[in-house]
Amino acid sequence: MKHEKIQIVPPNGLKTKWSRAIRYGDLIFTTAHSASRPDGTMPTTPEEQIRGCFESLKNTLEAGGSGMDMVLHCDCFLAHREDFALMNEIFDEYFLGQGVPTTRSVTEVTFTSPKFLFEIQAIAGVKD
Repeated sequence: MKHEKIQIVPPNGLKTKWSRAIRYGDLIFTTAHSASRPDGTMPTTPEEQIRGCFESLKNTLEAGGSGMDMVLHCDCFLAHREDFALMNEIFDEYFLGQGVPTTRSVTEVTFTSPKFLFEIQAIAGVKD
């Protein structure tokens, strides 16, 4: 079976110079998703940003024929460890009850801009 790289462009997604996601065979690899809106604005509260990131990831995966229920692994990037419990709560809303739980890693990071509070990237399978 020959595989090729296919760029996934979510509808109404933030336009970037790099791929938001690449499908290769039956897998999708995403870039880190922020809560940046298509108009370039960014939510200011941790809850809005975390939810915005999950929704952005969900839209990208669905554009590629996948979904949150197909996520195999995700990397979560937090600016402040104080937001870990909130991130966990929102993470559970998207991933608990999806059959086999996803694997994940969570890292506290310093973003290139202080306006960023959270980002998430994932590897997911494609639905048949």
